[in-house]
Amino acid sequence: MGYRLYLPQARARATWRLVDLCRIIWERFGVRYDESGLGKLLHRLDLSWQTPWPRHAETDPAAQERFKKGLRGRPHANHSRRPRG
Repeated sequence: MGYRLYLPQARARATWRLVDLCRIIWERFGVRYDESGLGKLLHRLDLSWQTPWPRHAETDPAAQERFKKGLRGRPHANHSRRPRG
């Protein structure tokens, strides 16, 4: 579990643990925070604690994309069987 932050320079999302953020802030700015204090600060900055969805070890991203592409343009199954009128 960690804070999800958007990093414009990386153009990606990353998950950070409080302990990691405390270390990075110390290394870059020379300011020490404990995990509790940094968590409160991030909350005041309106950053939320989020848990990433778990992924199965054998997940195939290419197969997922093929599946998604195959569904585009098709009506939902429950919509196609509704009686009209």
